[in-house]
Amino acid sequence: MPNTKCLHCSNRVSTNKVCVDCRRSEQQATKFKPVIRAFIDSFPVPEGFVKETGEGWHNGTTHEKNGGWGIGQPWWRGSDYVLIRNEAAGIAISCCVSRAPEMHREWTKGKKPKKLPAKPVLSASGHTCFKAESGFWASFDRRGVSDSFYLGAYGDTAGDIERVIQEQIALVGRSREASKHMVSIPGFSYRVHQDNLEAMKKRIQSGASQTFTPSGFGTGHRLSTRRSRYSKQMPAETAAFFGVDALYDDTFDHD
Repeated sequence: MPNTKCLHCSNRVSTNKVCVDCRRSEQQATKFKPVIRAFIDSFPVPEGFVKETGEGWHNGTTHEKNGGWGIGQPWWRGSDYVLIRNEAAGIAISCCVSRAPEMHREWTKGKKPKKLPAKPVLSASGHTCFKAESGFWASFDRRGVSDSFYLGAYGDTAGDIERVIQEQIALVGRSREASKHMVSIPGFSYRVHQDNLEAMKKRIQSGASQTFTPSGFGTGHRLSTRRSRYSKQMPAETAAFFGVDALYDDTFDHD
């Protein structure tokens, strides 16, 4: 009896080309189509915004039709998106809806459910982008860590979407207001809040280190007047900004 891999995953199959899990996913996605369509059609559009819908994944500024899964994957493993954008305000909010929501709820208390849920739960990830003062697009997403907001199994319910959208728009306003009090560090890619600047300067001047990390995965920096084997000397303007003669940077993986 043949024993090969499923066409869509790494599960082993004996007689059929598609495993039981993938067949369940396709059944659930077919059953779920009207729920996704109703959610996208009813997605709130605040005044000044325009709405766009489509297939695949959209993070507010970038669209991938295959949703990151790659060409050749089954249709039910993809997603649909709804995007609202206000060009004048420089705000874009997208919501990517999984076509197979049970994939996120496959295991409950360590056990796989034997039957499909009677009422499937809509599962979606939200991405909020906004134009920063410098002109580039900022986001509340944290790379490799989390998206801006979630609906369904991981967050608010689909019925809360209007409130969630209003909260995201308000959060953009607060972020822009806080940005007005940020001070750029010469020769370094980070900014610090003006209320924290003096404390950082005193810390570095005392010989202690000051750590800077990205909001998500990436490279962290540890600045200090003490030189280590692998540290790199910072530009003179950076050292002068913190009131020291020389400043060194030790980088590390932040994940």
